Amino acid sequence: MTDQHTDGQRDGRTDSGPSRRTFLKATTAGAVASTGLGLTGVGSAQTSTGIPTPPLHRDGNLIKDPDGNQVVLRGVNTADPRRLDVTAPARGKNAEQVVDFATSEEAGWYSRVIRFPVQPVDIGKHQPGEGPEPVAFDEDELRTYLEDHLDPVIDRCEERGVYAIVDYHRHRNISWDNSALSEEVQLFWDVVAPRYSERDHVLYETYNEPLDPHITVDPAEREYEAGVWRDWVDTAQPWVDNIRGHADNLVLMGSPTWTQTPEGARVEEFEGGDIAYTYHIYPGHSISESNNWAGNNEEGQGTSRIYEEVPLFVTEFGWQQGISAYPVIGNTDDFGEPFMEWLNSAPIHWTAWCFDTVWLSAMVEEDFETPGFEDNVGNPYEEEVPVLCEDLPCDWVARGGQDMGELVKQHLADLADQDVPGTGGDGNGDGDGNGDGDVEAIDGTMPTDPDGDGLYEDLNGNGETDYSDVVQYFNNMDEPAMTNHTAAYDYNGNGEIDFADLVDLFKRV
Repeated sequence: MTDQHTDGQRDGRTDSGPSRRTFLKATTAGAVASTGLGLTGVGSAQTSTGIPTPPLHRDGNLIKDPDGNQVVLRGVNTADPRRLDVTAPARGKNAEQVVDFATSEEAGWYSRVIRFPVQPVDIGKHQPGEGPEPVAFDEDELRTYLEDHLDPVIDRCEERGVYAIVDYHRHRNISWDNSALSEEVQLFWDVVAPRYSERDHVLYETYNEPLDPHITVDPAEREYEAGVWRDWVDTAQPWVDNIRGHADNLVLMGSPTWTQTPEGARVEEFEGGDIAYTYHIYPGHSISESNNWAGNNEEGQGTSRIYEEVPLFVTEFGWQQGISAYPVIGNTDDFGEPFMEWLNSAPIHWTAWCFDTVWLSAMVEEDFETPGFEDNVGNPYEEEVPVLCEDLPCDWVARGGQDMGELVKQHLADLADQDVPGTGGDGNGDGDGNGDGDVEAIDGTMPTDPDGDGLYEDLNGNGETDYSDVVQYFNNMDEPAMTNHTAAYDYNGNGEIDFADLVDLFKRV
Protein backbone atom coordinates (compact mmCIF):
# COMPACT_ATOMS: atom_id res chain seq x y z
CA MET A 1 0.00 0.00 0.00
CA THR A 2 2.37 2.70 1.20
CA ASP A 3 5.42 2.67 -1.04
CA GLN A 4 7.21 5.72 0.32
CA HIS A 5 10.43 4.86 -1.35
CA THR A 6 13.17 5.91 -3.70
CA ASP A 7 16.65 4.67 -4.02
CA GLY A 8 19.09 4.67 -6.92
CA GLN A 9 21.86 3.10 -8.95
CA ARG A 10 22.44 0.18 -11.15
CA ASP A 11 20.03 -1.79 -13.30
CA GLY A 12 20.42 -5.37 -12.19
CA ARG A 13 20.80 -7.36 -9.03
CA THR A 14 23.80 -7.77 -6.81
CA ASP A 15 25.06 -11.34 -6.96
CA SER A 16 27.15 -12.88 -4.20
CA GLY A 17 28.08 -16.13 -5.90
CA PRO A 18 26.27 -18.97 -7.68
CA SER A 19 22.58 -19.15 -6.88
CA ARG A 20 20.80 -22.26 -5.68
CA ARG A 21 18.81 -22.07 -8.91
CA THR A 22 22.04 -22.65 -10.84
CA PHE A 23 22.85 -25.63 -8.63
CA LEU A 24 19.42 -27.17 -9.12
CA LYS A 25 19.62 -26.80 -12.87
CA ALA A 26 22.98 -28.56 -12.87
CA THR A 27 21.68 -31.33 -10.65
CA THR A 28 18.52 -32.00 -12.61
CA ALA A 29 20.55 -32.01 -15.82
CA GLY A 30 22.40 -35.09 -14.65
CA ALA A 31 24.86 -34.14 -11.95
CA VAL A 32 23.65 -37.08 -9.87
CA ALA A 33 26.15 -39.68 -10.97
CA SER A 34 26.04 -42.43 -8.37
CA THR A 35 24.25 -43.63 -5.27
CA GLY A 36 26.52 -41.19 -3.48
CA LEU A 37 24.55 -38.61 -5.51
CA GLY A 38 27.47 -36.29 -6.18
CA LEU A 39 26.07 -33.84 -3.63
CA THR A 40 29.10 -33.48 -1.37
CA GLY A 41 29.61 -29.92 -0.21
CA VAL A 42 26.17 -28.59 -1.13
CA GLY A 43 24.88 -26.20 1.47
CA SER A 44 22.66 -23.21 2.06
CA ALA A 45 23.25 -20.04 4.00
CA GLN A 46 19.72 -20.23 5.36
CA THR A 47 17.76 -23.47 5.61
CA SER A 48 14.20 -23.34 4.33
CA THR A 49 11.31 -25.10 6.01
CA GLY A 50 9.23 -25.10 2.86
CA ILE A 51 5.99 -26.84 2.03
CA PRO A 52 4.69 -28.71 -1.02
CA THR A 53 3.38 -26.21 -3.58
CA PRO A 54 0.96 -28.10 -5.85
CA PRO A 55 -1.59 -26.22 -7.97
CA LEU A 56 -4.47 -24.78 -5.95
CA HIS A 57 -8.12 -24.47 -6.83
CA ARG A 58 -11.25 -22.93 -5.42
CA ASP A 59 -13.99 -24.97 -3.75
CA GLY A 60 -16.76 -22.63 -2.61
CA ASN A 61 -15.18 -20.25 -0.12
CA LEU A 62 -12.12 -22.44 0.34
CA ILE A 63 -8.83 -22.99 -1.45
CA LYS A 64 -7.77 -26.63 -1.75
CA ASP A 65 -4.91 -28.74 -3.04
CA PRO A 66 -5.36 -31.50 -5.66
CA ASP A 67 -6.13 -34.05 -2.90
CA GLY A 68 -8.97 -31.94 -1.54
CA ASN A 69 -7.12 -30.68 1.53
CA GLN A 70 -7.98 -27.17 2.71
CA VAL A 71 -5.12 -24.71 2.25
CA VAL A 72 -4.70 -21.30 3.89
CA LEU A 73 -1.70 -19.29 2.72
CA ARG A 74 0.03 -16.88 5.12
CA GLY A 75 3.10 -14.79 4.42
CA VAL A 76 4.51 -11.41 3.54
CA ASN A 77 4.89 -8.77 0.84
CA THR A 78 8.27 -7.61 -0.42
CA ALA A 79 9.19 -4.36 -2.12
CA ASP A 80 9.26 -4.39 -5.92
CA PRO A 81 11.92 -6.94 -6.99
CA ARG A 82 13.74 -4.52 -9.28
CA ARG A 83 13.74 -1.86 -6.56
CA LEU A 84 15.26 -4.39 -4.17
CA ASP A 85 17.91 -5.45 -6.66
CA VAL A 86 18.91 -1.92 -7.61
CA THR A 87 19.09 -0.69 -4.01
CA ALA A 88 20.57 -3.84 -2.44
CA PRO A 89 23.82 -2.08 -1.43
CA ALA A 90 21.76 0.29 0.73
CA ARG A 91 19.02 -2.08 1.89
CA GLY A 92 21.32 -4.98 2.63
CA LYS A 93 19.62 -7.65 0.53
CA ASN A 94 18.67 -8.19 -3.09
CA ALA A 95 15.32 -9.70 -4.04
CA GLU A 96 16.42 -13.34 -3.94
CA GLN A 97 18.07 -12.81 -0.57
CA VAL A 98 14.84 -11.34 0.75
CA VAL A 99 13.05 -14.56 -0.27
CA ASP A 100 15.73 -16.57 1.53
CA PHE A 101 15.29 -14.56 4.71
CA ALA A 102 11.47 -14.68 4.60
CA THR A 103 11.69 -18.48 4.51
CA SER A 104 14.67 -18.96 6.82
CA GLU A 105 14.28 -21.54 9.58
CA GLU A 106 17.32 -20.17 11.41
CA ALA A 107 15.85 -16.67 11.42
CA GLY A 108 12.44 -17.98 12.54
CA TRP A 109 10.49 -16.85 9.45
CA TYR A 110 7.95 -19.31 8.06
CA SER A 111 6.35 -17.53 5.12
CA ARG A 112 4.19 -19.88 3.06
CA VAL A 113 3.43 -17.30 0.37
CA ILE A 114 5.27 -14.18 -0.78
CA ARG A 115 3.58 -11.39 -2.69
CA PHE A 116 5.73 -9.49 -5.19
CA PRO A 117 4.38 -6.02 -6.11
CA VAL A 118 5.39 -5.49 -9.74
CA GLN A 119 5.17 -1.74 -10.30
CA PRO A 120 4.85 0.05 -13.64
CA VAL A 121 7.12 2.72 -12.16
CA ASP A 122 9.87 0.12 -11.80
CA ILE A 123 9.19 -1.82 -14.98
CA GLY A 124 9.71 1.37 -16.96
CA LYS A 125 12.31 2.83 -14.56
CA HIS A 126 10.36 6.00 -13.82
CA GLN A 127 10.72 8.58 -11.08
CA PRO A 128 9.09 7.08 -7.96
CA GLY A 129 6.09 8.88 -6.55
CA GLU A 130 2.50 9.04 -7.64
CA GLY A 131 3.20 6.75 -10.57
CA PRO A 132 3.60 7.36 -14.30
CA GLU A 133 0.70 7.81 -16.68
CA PRO A 134 -0.25 4.66 -18.60
CA VAL A 135 1.07 3.08 -20.73
CA ALA A 136 4.20 3.21 -18.55
CA PHE A 137 6.33 0.56 -20.29
CA ASP A 138 6.66 -1.33 -23.52
CA GLU A 139 6.92 -5.07 -24.11
CA ASP A 140 10.71 -5.07 -24.33
CA GLU A 141 11.01 -3.24 -21.01
CA LEU A 142 8.59 -5.68 -19.42
CA ARG A 143 10.42 -8.75 -20.70
CA THR A 144 13.74 -7.37 -19.49
CA TYR A 145 12.24 -6.71 -16.06
CA LEU A 146 10.84 -10.25 -15.87
CA GLU A 147 14.05 -11.92 -16.97
CA ASP A 148 16.33 -9.93 -14.70
CA HIS A 149 14.18 -9.44 -11.60
CA LEU A 150 10.94 -11.42 -11.40
CA ASP A 151 12.05 -14.75 -12.88
CA PRO A 152 14.79 -15.15 -10.24
CA VAL A 153 12.41 -14.72 -7.29
CA ILE A 154 9.78 -16.97 -8.87
CA ASP A 155 12.46 -19.63 -9.24
CA ARG A 156 13.70 -19.01 -5.72
CA CYS A 157 10.22 -19.43 -4.27
CA GLU A 158 9.87 -22.80 -5.97
CA GLU A 159 13.24 -23.89 -4.61
CA ARG A 160 12.33 -22.73 -1.10
CA GLY A 161 8.88 -24.35 -1.08
CA VAL A 162 6.77 -21.20 -0.94
CA TYR A 163 3.93 -19.86 -3.10
CA ALA A 164 4.43 -16.62 -5.04
CA ILE A 165 1.83 -13.97 -5.88
CA VAL A 166 2.60 -11.87 -8.95
CA ASP A 167 0.84 -8.61 -8.11
CA TYR A 168 0.29 -6.06 -10.89
CA HIS A 169 0.88 -3.16 -8.52
CA ARG A 170 -0.94 -0.13 -9.91
CA HIS A 171 -2.48 2.43 -7.56
CA ARG A 172 -2.86 6.19 -6.95
CA ASN A 173 -4.57 8.77 -9.12
CA ILE A 174 -5.56 6.48 -11.99
CA SER A 175 -9.23 5.66 -12.53
CA TRP A 176 -9.77 1.99 -13.23
CA ASP A 177 -11.99 2.79 -16.25
CA ASN A 178 -9.15 4.63 -18.01
CA SER A 179 -8.73 3.16 -21.50
CA ALA A 180 -4.96 3.64 -21.52
CA LEU A 181 -4.77 1.80 -18.22
CA SER A 182 -6.64 -1.14 -19.72
CA GLU A 183 -4.12 -1.21 -22.53
CA GLU A 184 -1.31 -1.35 -19.98
CA VAL A 185 -2.98 -4.09 -17.94
CA GLN A 186 -3.57 -6.19 -21.04
CA LEU A 187 0.04 -5.77 -22.14
CA PHE A 188 1.23 -6.87 -18.71
CA TRP A 189 -0.87 -10.04 -18.59
CA ASP A 190 -0.31 -10.83 -22.28
CA VAL A 191 3.34 -11.35 -21.37
CA VAL A 192 3.20 -12.46 -17.72
CA ALA A 193 0.28 -14.92 -17.76
CA PRO A 194 1.79 -17.42 -20.20
CA ARG A 195 5.27 -16.99 -18.72
CA TYR A 196 4.34 -18.67 -15.42
CA SER A 197 1.37 -20.72 -16.58
CA GLU A 198 3.14 -24.00 -15.85
CA ARG A 199 4.42 -22.90 -12.44
CA ASP A 200 2.08 -24.48 -9.90
CA HIS A 201 3.29 -22.26 -7.06
CA VAL A 202 2.42 -18.97 -8.80
CA LEU A 203 -0.81 -17.00 -8.24
CA TYR A 204 -1.88 -13.95 -10.25
CA GLU A 205 -3.23 -10.77 -8.63
CA THR A 206 -4.86 -8.97 -11.53
CA TYR A 207 -4.86 -5.39 -10.25
CA ASN A 208 -3.58 -4.20 -6.88
CA GLU A 209 -5.82 -1.29 -5.87
CA PRO A 210 -8.52 0.03 -8.20
CA LEU A 211 -9.18 3.59 -7.07
CA ASP A 212 -12.20 5.35 -8.52
CA PRO A 213 -15.05 5.37 -9.38
CA HIS A 214 -15.45 4.76 -5.65
CA ILE A 215 -17.71 2.44 -3.72
CA THR A 216 -18.52 3.82 -0.27
CA VAL A 217 -21.24 1.40 0.91
CA ASP A 218 -21.51 -2.37 0.80
CA PRO A 219 -22.49 -2.86 -2.87
CA ALA A 220 -24.71 -5.76 -1.88
CA GLU A 221 -26.80 -3.31 0.16
CA ARG A 222 -27.39 -0.34 -2.18
CA GLU A 223 -28.11 -0.22 -5.89
CA TYR A 224 -25.84 2.69 -6.82
CA GLU A 225 -22.79 0.92 -5.42
CA ALA A 226 -23.98 -2.33 -6.98
CA GLY A 227 -23.96 -0.53 -10.33
CA VAL A 228 -20.39 0.67 -9.79
CA TRP A 229 -19.37 -2.89 -8.95
CA ARG A 230 -20.97 -4.17 -12.15
CA ASP A 231 -19.06 -1.51 -14.09
CA TRP A 232 -15.87 -2.73 -12.41
CA VAL A 233 -16.65 -6.29 -13.48
CA ASP A 234 -17.34 -5.13 -17.05
CA THR A 235 -14.00 -3.27 -17.09
CA ALA A 236 -11.81 -5.94 -15.49
CA GLN A 237 -13.44 -9.09 -16.92
CA PRO A 238 -11.42 -8.76 -20.15
CA TRP A 239 -8.25 -8.69 -18.02
CA VAL A 240 -9.31 -11.96 -16.38
CA ASP A 241 -10.24 -13.38 -19.78
CA ASN A 242 -6.75 -12.52 -21.00
CA ILE A 243 -5.17 -14.39 -18.09
CA ARG A 244 -7.49 -17.35 -18.57
CA GLY A 245 -6.61 -17.45 -22.26
CA HIS A 246 -3.06 -18.23 -21.21
CA ALA A 247 -3.13 -19.86 -17.79
CA ASP A 248 -5.11 -21.75 -15.15
CA ASN A 249 -3.27 -20.22 -12.18
CA LEU A 250 -5.40 -19.11 -9.24
CA VAL A 251 -6.49 -15.50 -9.84
CA LEU A 252 -6.96 -12.83 -7.15
CA MET A 253 -9.29 -9.87 -7.78
CA GLY A 254 -9.29 -6.50 -6.03
CA SER A 255 -12.14 -4.02 -5.73
CA PRO A 256 -12.81 -0.29 -6.15
CA THR A 257 -11.80 2.15 -3.43
CA TRP A 258 -8.34 0.79 -2.72
CA THR A 259 -9.49 -2.87 -2.61
CA GLN A 260 -11.74 -2.33 0.39
CA THR A 261 -15.07 -3.58 -0.99
CA PRO A 262 -14.77 -7.34 -1.60
CA GLU A 263 -18.48 -7.70 -0.74
CA GLY A 264 -19.18 -6.82 -4.36
CA ALA A 265 -18.65 -10.48 -5.14
CA ARG A 266 -22.15 -10.98 -3.70
CA VAL A 267 -23.55 -8.74 -6.44
CA GLU A 268 -21.74 -10.43 -9.30
CA GLU A 269 -18.67 -12.61 -9.49
CA PHE A 270 -16.02 -12.54 -12.17
CA GLU A 271 -16.10 -15.39 -14.66
CA GLY A 272 -13.18 -17.67 -15.35
CA GLY A 273 -13.07 -20.14 -12.49
CA ASP A 274 -10.66 -20.43 -9.56
CA ILE A 275 -10.99 -16.77 -8.60
CA ALA A 276 -10.55 -15.38 -5.09
CA TYR A 277 -11.00 -11.81 -3.82
CA THR A 278 -8.63 -9.46 -2.02
CA TYR A 279 -8.95 -7.00 0.84
CA HIS A 280 -6.56 -4.25 2.05
CA ILE A 281 -6.88 -2.64 5.46
CA TYR A 282 -4.77 -0.47 7.79
CA PRO A 283 -5.13 1.21 11.22
CA GLY A 284 -6.07 4.58 9.73
CA HIS A 285 -9.18 3.27 8.02
CA SER A 286 -12.35 4.06 9.93
CA ILE A 287 -13.44 0.42 10.16
CA SER A 288 -10.34 -0.24 12.26
CA GLU A 289 -11.55 2.16 14.95
CA SER A 290 -14.28 -0.33 15.86
CA ASN A 291 -12.29 -3.49 15.03
CA ASN A 292 -15.30 -4.61 13.01
CA TRP A 293 -13.49 -5.99 9.98
CA ALA A 294 -15.95 -8.88 9.78
CA GLY A 295 -18.80 -6.41 9.32
CA ASN A 296 -18.89 -3.03 7.63
CA ASN A 297 -19.41 0.68 8.27
CA GLU A 298 -20.77 3.71 6.46
CA GLU A 299 -17.62 3.92 4.34
CA GLY A 300 -17.87 0.35 3.13
CA GLN A 301 -14.48 -0.69 4.48
CA GLY A 302 -15.37 -4.05 6.06
CA THR A 303 -15.86 -7.49 4.59
CA SER A 304 -19.48 -8.25 5.58
CA ARG A 305 -18.16 -11.77 6.19
CA ILE A 306 -17.77 -12.24 2.44
CA TYR A 307 -15.17 -14.89 3.28
CA GLU A 308 -18.05 -17.20 4.17
CA GLU A 309 -19.02 -17.25 0.47
CA VAL A 310 -15.79 -16.70 -1.50
CA PRO A 311 -12.08 -17.18 -0.75
CA LEU A 312 -10.65 -13.99 0.77
CA PHE A 313 -6.99 -12.96 0.56
CA VAL A 314 -5.96 -10.02 2.75
CA THR A 315 -2.97 -9.22 0.57
CA GLU A 316 -2.14 -6.00 2.44
CA PHE A 317 -2.29 -5.02 6.10
CA GLY A 318 0.24 -3.55 8.47
CA TRP A 319 1.04 -0.96 11.08
CA GLN A 320 3.94 1.10 12.36
CA GLN A 321 4.11 3.63 15.17
CA GLY A 322 5.83 7.00 15.12
CA ILE A 323 5.43 7.70 11.41
CA SER A 324 3.34 10.24 9.52
CA ALA A 325 2.25 7.97 6.69
CA TYR A 326 -1.52 7.57 6.52
CA PRO A 327 -3.13 5.08 6.86
CA VAL A 328 -0.43 2.74 8.20
CA ILE A 329 0.35 4.62 11.41
CA GLY A 330 -0.78 2.47 14.31
CA ASN A 331 0.43 0.11 16.99
CA THR A 332 0.34 -3.51 18.08
CA ASP A 333 -1.96 -3.08 21.08
CA ASP A 334 -4.75 -1.14 19.37
CA PHE A 335 -4.61 -2.61 15.88
CA GLY A 336 -2.14 -5.45 15.47
CA GLU A 337 -3.29 -7.87 18.16
CA PRO A 338 -7.06 -7.60 17.56
CA PHE A 339 -6.66 -7.57 13.79
CA MET A 340 -4.56 -10.71 13.68
CA GLU A 341 -6.91 -12.44 16.10
CA TRP A 342 -9.74 -11.77 13.63
CA LEU A 343 -7.56 -12.65 10.65
CA ASN A 344 -6.78 -16.11 12.00
CA SER A 345 -10.31 -16.84 13.21
CA ALA A 346 -11.47 -17.89 9.73
CA PRO A 347 -9.96 -19.46 6.59
CA ILE A 348 -8.59 -16.09 5.43
CA HIS A 349 -5.33 -15.96 3.50
CA TRP A 350 -2.91 -13.13 4.25
CA THR A 351 0.31 -11.40 3.28
CA ALA A 352 1.55 -8.67 5.64
CA TRP A 353 2.85 -5.39 4.22
CA CYS A 354 5.81 -4.97 4.10
CA PHE A 355 8.81 -7.30 4.55
CA ASP A 356 11.23 -4.45 3.94
CA THR A 357 13.32 -1.91 5.80
CA VAL A 358 12.06 1.09 3.83
CA TRP A 359 8.54 0.67 2.46
CA LEU A 360 5.97 1.42 5.13
CA SER A 361 4.77 -0.20 7.21
CA ALA A 362 8.24 -1.71 7.63
CA MET A 363 8.33 -5.14 9.22
CA VAL A 364 12.11 -5.35 9.55
CA GLU A 365 15.08 -3.04 10.04
CA GLU A 366 18.76 -3.14 9.15
CA ASP A 367 21.04 -4.87 11.64
CA PHE A 368 24.07 -3.09 10.25
CA GLU A 369 25.39 0.45 10.46
CA THR A 370 23.35 2.89 8.39
CA PRO A 371 22.86 6.64 8.47
CA GLY A 372 19.11 6.18 8.19
CA PHE A 373 18.87 5.36 4.50
CA GLU A 374 15.46 6.00 2.97
CA ASP A 375 14.31 5.75 -0.61
CA ASN A 376 11.24 7.96 -0.41
CA VAL A 377 12.94 10.74 -2.41
CA GLY A 378 15.08 10.74 -5.51
CA ASN A 379 15.29 8.40 -8.45
CA PRO A 380 17.12 5.07 -7.99
CA TYR A 381 17.46 4.68 -11.75
CA GLU A 382 19.35 7.95 -12.22
CA GLU A 383 20.94 8.68 -8.84
CA GLU A 384 23.72 6.85 -7.02
CA VAL A 385 22.73 4.30 -4.40
CA PRO A 386 24.73 4.54 -1.17
CA VAL A 387 26.81 1.46 -0.41
CA LEU A 388 26.00 0.67 3.22
CA CYS A 389 26.33 -3.11 2.89
CA GLU A 390 29.57 -4.00 1.14
CA ASP A 391 29.18 -7.78 1.35
CA LEU A 392 25.64 -8.90 0.56
CA PRO A 393 23.54 -10.07 2.25
CA CYS A 394 23.62 -7.99 5.42
CA ASP A 395 21.41 -8.80 8.39
CA TRP A 396 17.84 -7.69 9.02
CA VAL A 397 15.90 -8.07 12.26
CA ALA A 398 12.18 -7.97 12.95
CA ARG A 399 10.77 -4.76 14.42
CA GLY A 400 9.22 -5.48 17.78
CA GLY A 401 7.28 -3.75 20.51
CA GLN A 402 4.45 -1.69 19.05
CA ASP A 403 5.65 -2.33 15.48
CA MET A 404 4.49 -5.32 13.46
CA GLY A 405 7.50 -7.49 12.73
CA GLU A 406 7.75 -9.70 15.79
CA LEU A 407 4.00 -10.30 16.03
CA VAL A 408 3.69 -11.30 12.36
CA LYS A 409 6.76 -13.50 12.71
CA GLN A 410 5.26 -15.27 15.72
CA HIS A 411 1.95 -15.90 13.97
CA LEU A 412 3.73 -17.32 10.93
CA ALA A 413 5.73 -19.64 13.17
CA ASP A 414 2.70 -20.73 15.20
CA LEU A 415 0.72 -21.51 12.02
CA ALA A 416 3.60 -22.86 9.95
CA ASP A 417 2.20 -26.39 9.68
CA GLN A 418 -1.50 -25.57 9.67
CA ASP A 419 -3.59 -25.64 6.50
CA VAL A 420 -0.64 -26.32 4.21
CA PRO A 421 -1.02 -28.63 1.20
CA GLY A 422 -1.29 -32.25 2.21
CA THR A 423 -2.39 -31.63 5.81
CA GLY A 424 -5.86 -30.11 5.65
CA GLY A 425 -7.70 -33.46 5.60
CA ASP A 426 -6.40 -36.32 7.71
CA GLY A 427 -2.93 -34.81 7.90
CA ASN A 428 -1.08 -37.25 5.68
CA GLY A 429 -1.65 -35.76 2.26
CA ASP A 430 -3.24 -38.75 0.54
CA GLY A 431 -6.74 -37.31 0.70
CA ASP A 432 -8.45 -40.55 1.69
CA GLY A 433 -9.19 -39.52 5.27
CA ASN A 434 -8.05 -42.79 6.85
CA GLY A 435 -4.79 -41.51 8.32
CA ASP A 436 -2.62 -44.33 7.01
CA GLY A 437 -0.69 -42.26 4.51
CA ASP A 438 -1.34 -44.78 1.73
CA VAL A 439 2.31 -45.80 1.34
CA GLU A 440 3.91 -49.20 1.00
CA ALA A 441 7.22 -50.81 1.88
CA ILE A 442 10.34 -49.78 -0.04
CA ASP A 443 13.09 -52.41 -0.12
CA GLY A 444 11.29 -54.22 2.68
CA THR A 445 10.95 -51.24 5.05
CA MET A 446 7.88 -49.07 5.70
CA PRO A 447 8.50 -45.31 5.25
CA THR A 448 7.36 -42.88 7.93
CA ASP A 449 6.51 -39.18 8.15
CA PRO A 450 8.75 -37.96 10.99
CA ASP A 451 7.46 -34.38 11.20
CA GLY A 452 3.80 -35.01 10.34
CA ASP A 453 3.79 -32.74 7.29
CA GLY A 454 2.24 -35.35 5.01
CA LEU A 455 5.54 -36.09 3.25
CA TYR A 456 7.46 -39.30 3.89
CA GLU A 457 11.10 -38.29 4.24
CA ASP A 458 12.05 -41.37 6.29
CA LEU A 459 12.19 -43.97 3.53
CA ASN A 460 14.11 -46.61 5.50
CA GLY A 461 11.68 -46.53 8.42
CA ASN A 462 14.16 -45.78 11.20
CA GLY A 463 12.15 -42.80 12.43
CA GLU A 464 14.40 -40.02 11.17
CA THR A 465 15.57 -38.40 7.97
CA ASP A 466 19.19 -39.26 7.22
CA TYR A 467 21.58 -39.83 4.33
CA SER A 468 20.50 -43.43 3.85
CA ASP A 469 17.02 -42.13 3.02
CA VAL A 470 18.55 -40.04 0.22
CA VAL A 471 20.23 -43.15 -1.20
CA GLN A 472 16.98 -45.12 -0.78
CA TYR A 473 15.12 -42.41 -2.70
CA PHE A 474 17.65 -42.41 -5.54
CA ASN A 475 17.59 -46.18 -5.88
CA ASN A 476 13.79 -46.47 -5.91
CA MET A 477 12.41 -43.30 -7.47
CA ASP A 478 11.24 -45.22 -10.54
CA GLU A 479 9.79 -48.14 -8.58
CA PRO A 480 5.98 -48.60 -8.14
CA ALA A 481 6.39 -48.42 -4.35
CA MET A 482 7.10 -44.73 -4.89
CA THR A 483 5.52 -43.83 -8.23
CA ASN A 484 2.14 -45.21 -7.09
CA HIS A 485 2.20 -42.80 -4.14
CA THR A 486 3.58 -39.60 -5.67
CA ALA A 487 2.02 -37.23 -3.11
CA ALA A 488 3.99 -38.86 -0.29
CA TYR A 489 7.38 -38.22 -1.94
CA ASP A 490 6.77 -35.08 -4.00
CA TYR A 491 8.70 -32.79 -1.68
CA ASN A 492 8.69 -29.78 -4.02
CA GLY A 493 4.99 -30.12 -4.82
CA ASN A 494 5.27 -30.16 -8.62
CA GLY A 495 3.09 -33.27 -8.98
CA GLU A 496 5.84 -35.75 -9.82
CA ILE A 497 8.82 -37.60 -8.39
CA ASP A 498 12.00 -36.19 -9.87
CA PHE A 499 15.58 -35.17 -9.13
CA ALA A 500 14.43 -31.86 -7.67
CA ASP A 501 12.71 -33.85 -4.92
CA LEU A 502 15.92 -35.77 -4.38
CA VAL A 503 17.82 -32.53 -3.85
CA ASP A 504 15.08 -31.29 -1.55
CA LEU A 505 15.36 -34.46 0.55
CA PHE A 506 19.14 -34.05 0.76
CA LYS A 507 18.69 -30.51 2.10
CA ARG A 508 16.32 -31.82 4.79
CA VAL A 509 18.94 -34.15 6.23
